[in-house]
Amino acid sequence: MSKKQYILLDKFCRHTNISDVFLKELIEFDMISHQQIDDTFYLLEDEIDTIERMFRLHQDFGINTQGLDIINEMLLRIEEMESEILYLKKRLSLYE
Repeated sequence: MSKKQYILLDKFCRHTNISDVFLKELIEFDMISHQQIDDTFYLLEDEIDTIERMFRLHQDFGINTQGLDIINEMLLRIEEMESEILYLKKRLSLYE
């Protein structure tokens, strides 16, 4: 089992030029996992792809945080359905 890796939010913001306000909005809407120790926020390293995807949608299309939340939920549902379809295809192949 792998250990969860966290990145300091401020350091991530400096390297990516993504504002901490935007990231805190994503955290507020529970779109990304984080850890908070006192007043310091840490981002889960596995969430970087999600953060970048949400930032591009926000920047390129002007989608607000509520819209990003809906899009994120839909993408998670699609991933679940794709996994279920793959599982069902494997089960079906047993009977062919």
